[in-house]
Amino acid sequence: MSIVEFYLAALGRAFWESVNLGQAIVFIAVAAMGLLGRRFIDPAPVYSRITSARVAFVLLIALVCARLPFAVYGLWDEEHLKRLHTECLLGRARDAQQKRKEFVSQKLQGFYVRAQDLMHKRITPDEFPAWAQEEGRLGKEVAEWIKTNMGEGAAAN
Repeated sequence: MSIVEFYLAALGRAFWESVNLGQAIVFIAVAAMGLLGRRFIDPAPVYSRITSARVAFVLLIALVCARLPFAVYGLWDEEHLKRLHTECLLGRARDAQQKRKEFVSQKLQGFYVRAQDLMHKRITPDEFPAWAQEEGRLGKEVAEWIKTNMGEGAAAN
């Protein structure tokens, strides 16, 4: 949103809020004149002044000028809250992704240590079939874990 669009939106918001507030003020003034005006002065001229276009226009301009800073702050506050909410969601996603990476890394590191121990194990020719079965089980376990936790693409590679 450009600065011009932002201030046009703020002006629009201030205008609509001022119209509502202006209508309320004119209503209260007319009601007060109706209730209290008869006791003090002739209400007809005062009523015609209160409901005149000039008074309504001046009141609306004054209210728009008074409401404009609040409208600017309201727009900024809404944008700021949306930005904070988005940053929180992104932070949660990053945290979850980081935890997932750490989990995968730790598990793969454990498989690597087990495979390294298996590869560096000194065996005799008679122990080779048992070693080959153990190596095959480890390979299947690693492949299944990768397929389950990292997906088919990772298992294929």
